[in-house]
Amino acid sequence: MSRQFLSALFIVVWISVPPSKCDFQCVCNYNIETAVFANPGEIGSPFGYMYEFDCKPEALSHIASTGHFSVQFEGKLGYIAKDSDRVQIQTCPGNPSSTDIIPTTTSKPDGHSTPSTHVTAQQEKTTTTTTSMPSSTSTRSIPSSTTTTTTSMPSSTTKTTTSTPSSTTTTTMPSSTTTTTTQMLSISTATTTLRTTTMGETTTPFLYWTMAANVSGTPLQYVGVGYNVLTGNPLSTRDPGLLLNKRILQLTGSPSNVREASVTLSQQCASTITHTLVHGSLSLQEEMKRLVKLSDSHGSVLKDYGFTMSSDFSSQRRFLDAGQSLYHDTLTTCAIGSVRYFGNSARPNGNFTVSHEFAKAVCKLPIENRSTEAFMTFFDEWGTSVVMAADLGSISLSRTTETLPEVFKRISTWDPSLLLHGGRMGSFSSSWTIDATSYRSNSRPIHSQVPQNVVMKVGSTFDPVAVSLNIVSISDIIKPEYFRAILWSLIEERSCPDNVDASYLEQLSQIVANMTTLYTTHTTKNNSPAVTDYPLQVPVTWPHGTYGLMKTASGTGCPAAGATWNTGLRYQDTEDSDANSQFTSGIGTYMAGSFDRSHIQTEFCMKVHPEGTPYDVEWPAGAYCILKKNSCPLGFNEGSIFWDDEYFDNHNHAGGYLPDGSYGSSTRIYYCCRNDGATSTPITLPIDHPFILIRYGTSCQAVNGMNLQNIFIRWYDDDLSNDDSASGMHPYDDGGSKDHRLYFCYYDAGRGTSIIG
Repeated sequence: MSRQFLSALFIVVWISVPPSKCDFQCVCNYNIETAVFANPGEIGSPFGYMYEFDCKPEALSHIASTGHFSVQFEGKLGYIAKDSDRVQIQTCPGNPSSTDIIPTTTSKPDGHSTPSTHVTAQQEKTTTTTTSMPSSTSTRSIPSSTTTTTTSMPSSTTKTTTSTPSSTTTTTMPSSTTTTTTQMLSISTATTTLRTTTMGETTTPFLYWTMAANVSGTPLQYVGVGYNVLTGNPLSTRDPGLLLNKRILQLTGSPSNVREASVTLSQQCASTITHTLVHGSLSLQEEMKRLVKLSDSHGSVLKDYGFTMSSDFSSQRRFLDAGQSLYHDTLTTCAIGSVRYFGNSARPNGNFTVSHEFAKAVCKLPIENRSTEAFMTFFDEWGTSVVMAADLGSISLSRTTETLPEVFKRISTWDPSLLLHGGRMGSFSSSWTIDATSYRSNSRPIHSQVPQNVVMKVGSTFDPVAVSLNIVSISDIIKPEYFRAILWSLIEERSCPDNVDASYLEQLSQIVANMTTLYTTHTTKNNSPAVTDYPLQVPVTWPHGTYGLMKTASGTGCPAAGATWNTGLRYQDTEDSDANSQFTSGIGTYMAGSFDRSHIQTEFCMKVHPEGTPYDVEWPAGAYCILKKNSCPLGFNEGSIFWDDEYFDNHNHAGGYLPDGSYGSSTRIYYCCRNDGATSTPITLPIDHPFILIRYGTSCQAVNGMNLQNIFIRWYDDDLSNDDSASGMHPYDDGGSKDHRLYFCYYDAGRGTSIIG
């Protein structure tokens, strides 16, 4: 057998046998992207790009270049610039992608062939290339092939000639022995065609995935994972909606430092305290939404039903929607930093991708028959959303259960500015409502009056947890931008069908978005997910305590609004000689009684039971007086006025329920007065019926929803040894030293403007 024929047998051949799983030499890129050129001179435009963590099989070329690597790129010979440690030759596991291997061959005269990447056509002349090989034995793995080449150098120089259509390349070997071992076949044809490898499912993952960072237990664990909006509950110790074991966006690097996300931490925390009145399932849901911020890409149906399917929410909803009690929640968050993904709902900032498992799950979703059950299972497993950012720190929740009347009494005592005057409520003509927004941000002592019952506390400065989340719809991530770098690998390993491309993913993303609406129905099933709040409204009733009002001339004369009133009267015989008592013209249309120049009869409405309804609160701040009965209500001070009535032939008399005082031949009546608010600032009292307050200063107190008539009475008292007097905090009196002139404020909702001043 000739030496030429033996030499030809020792040439590396590609044989049509099943591929083996072996390592191969590859060129890997760690830049965001690196251009691939058709020549090492980088002449012309690049014909492709290698993205970050992309690896391509190394190619052998006879064009020498110290500044470039040769690669097999999508079936072509390509060159990429060397870039220190950002572009490296490595050993990659498994087989290279068949789409990268260059399929063309160059025929050998003895019936064998080699990849054309090993031979470069020159101009029509003879070139001799001499390669010095060390006296050793080496083994080189050939991509997508089962051929193993063992080279031993012969003891003499051997010329091996390879023929091409236009040139001859001669390799002169130094003093060594060369042995090439191949899987031998019976050579019966003139040529052996280079095999085109068809890949089966491989055990070799895309290199980017093999660099996954284990971030479990670190702040980085909170970004890029799934979140189920329907079953989430950020007010629990462990949020059931946060799917930490379902990584959707791949993180690579070390547990403390990844390429795709950043963590910012400080030594100090910024504390925020929020007070919320949870008065139904709607306000409970809103409290949760402030901790988990949903992007606009979430459908309206998903937003409406968010968090309603957690077990805690269901039990709390039944309690709250009964309308008997509410929660006073104090939420304290202490943020020391944040973690965020480098990207948004449109695209990642770099050439980052979804995780391998998520990509495979997406490719299993049916795009043709759109089986509802397949999508429902997908949402159950991966959630409805993806966490893109989180605030880190500690969070605690204190919760106190109160009845609505208890809340109103507490607010009216400590911060009445939070009470707004409302309209009719049932049989009552006026009502109170709570300004819930102002209550939430209020920092006054009102909140310190609520007992603290801590129901949840997690995280610390040394062990921070996610205290709030920013999430996007899961359909936002099923986009070409998040799949582009890995799509070929997914198709080759048969995880994705061959027809998956950008338009396929865009269509699937829209289907997933539409399916979230059906998922809401699927998840809620027979449960009623409707959320509602009962109003923070109670009727305006007459304030707590025992006291009296002047009786009016209209209707029953006494106000109603849930209180029980008892009536009484006092007849005062004023000076008979030159009698000159005075009063407002037409006073009888406003005030009950009898008014004459020689006598005055006034009548009273006395509230002798402290509690009228569960909604009774204290009297509001202002400047006015009422009649005293027993002790003065909170905020009032006691005073009295003494009338020296007619001395001779005195006809004084009294009957029924009377204010505190003395009712003989002279009269002393005790009052409760206050001066802790401006008369121009309207107070809220029941407006069901007209009523009368006694003026304390020079003007009447404004009352919401009521019109005013200012009236007066001047008692012309005894002329002989007159002992008229006043003491304590008493009504405004400008009658002089021997007479009394008092002013009364008549309120009626049916006349004039709605608010007086």
